[in-house]
Amino acid sequence: MKLLSFLLTFLFTINIVRSTSTNLDLDNYCGLQYNPELAEKQSVNSKFEVYYFPIKGRAEPIRLILSFAKANWDNKKIEDWGKEKFSTKGLLFKQVPMLIETTTYGEENRLVETGSIIRYIARVFGLGNKEPFKNSLLDSYFEGLYEVFCKVISIPFITKEKEKVPELIKEDKLVKNFLDYHEDILKENGSNGYYMDNKLTYVDVVASCVIDNYMTFTGLSFSDVKEIYPNLAKVYENVNMNEDIIAYKNSSKCL
Repeated sequence: MKLLSFLLTFLFTINIVRSTSTNLDLDNYCGLQYNPELAEKQSVNSKFEVYYFPIKGRAEPIRLILSFAKANWDNKKIEDWGKEKFSTKGLLFKQVPMLIETTTYGEENRLVETGSIIRYIARVFGLGNKEPFKNSLLDSYFEGLYEVFCKVISIPFITKEKEKVPELIKEDKLVKNFLDYHEDILKENGSNGYYMDNKLTYVDVVASCVIDNYMTFTGLSFSDVKEIYPNLAKVYENVNMNEDIIAYKNSSKCL
């Protein structure tokens, strides 16, 4: 009877804690539950380094997004890739870029793969959308843009006859199709120069980087691009009017 009475009293006490606490559940009360909001607030104040070659390449969208996020960051340039490729901590696939984060507590986090890095920064700094479905929709837009990004920057490296690069990019089916698809996506949002609602997100910043590369490697002017892809051109203009993007492009961090 004493054991039964003890158990009933214990269960009754737990129910009181659960029912009367509006801001604290039992797991939090016991200090066992991970608090993602607190972790992300700490990451906002972290110091970030972009470990990559001293070129734009695959690291440029990361640099742009860190700048757009007002993050505390700098470049960490590769000095001797032959040695660093195998001696550098955190290079899971022996590829760069890599994001190195030093938290306010002195802990170090290392993350590779451009897409994962971009999503992490976007999540930490709130550069997406608060609604889960809309945020996933933005993620799908990003995936489509990243396919174009990779294709555009890869063609110059795999083409021996460099004079053919501009036409190869302009006539590439994946590039043409996906840029057309993004024109349609932007049209659905009102052709206002934003991928979602009336606000810049990390996806807009990536789109701007894609257009930058497209102009660089095709030799087309912005006026040419504006005529072919008017909605993407509006995104490019909106991003490049952002004061943090302007500051980055005028700084020594921009390679």
